[in-house]
Amino acid sequence: MNNQNTKNIKWMKYWKKYLAILFVAGALVFSVSLMLPIRYQANSSVLITQKDAAGLDAYKEVKSAEFTGKIVGQVILSNAFMESVTGQSDPAKRLLTGASDPEDRLKTWRKAVRVDQVSNTGVLNLAVLAGSREDAKSIMETIVAQLGNDTQNFLANPQIGIKVVNQPYYLGQPAYPQVIENTVFTLVIILAAIILAIQMAPAKFQAFLESNWLGRNKKSAENIYFFDQPAKALDKENLRLGRLIQLG
Repeated sequence: MNNQNTKNIKWMKYWKKYLAILFVAGALVFSVSLMLPIRYQANSSVLITQKDAAGLDAYKEVKSAEFTGKIVGQVILSNAFMESVTGQSDPAKRLLTGASDPEDRLKTWRKAVRVDQVSNTGVLNLAVLAGSREDAKSIMETIVAQLGNDTQNFLANPQIGIKVVNQPYYLGQPAYPQVIENTVFTLVIILAAIILAIQMAPAKFQAFLESNWLGRNKKSAENIYFFDQPAKALDKENLRLGRLIQLG
């Protein structure tokens, strides 16, 4: 039934309203994205090594490195490591500005610092978000330095080593908010919703499109008609007088 109704309705005649829906949604998301604070990202990668894993077979060596990498990742996101980094870095202190109690500080830290482990390896990809490129890179440099200098303090295992495989660097463009990406994604979702509404509820969607949500409503049209009447009456009177003068 819905398919039949969909075929009988000439949907392209509503193209102006489709554009209006897309424009309003896109403009709203674009405006909100512009109001969000800008965050820049710095990246780095480290490799977790184990001296005592040399005698293991390949599978056990990989699993050992993977397990140790998970531990190092949890250490980076810990309260103790956060305090160690903020004690050495002013940009890290600025990152936690506004976070008063320890719980808020840790939440802010974990939102700003991301640790992703490459599957089946001891490689950790690190990312830091901050208010400027320089701050993001500076915090990342301090994180990497702390990992190298205080490995034993946090891991308590002299067999574990950390090697930097990607030196800290920052991205040229802001990582957040992604204004263009958010806007395009919203437009695609709205367009898909329009197509879905045409397929699933054609009658209701047509009624929505036929409503006066775009353009002037009936009342405003009546007001315009009302105020137009004196002008039309005056034009008719002038025309009648003109004809009388010609006859005279």
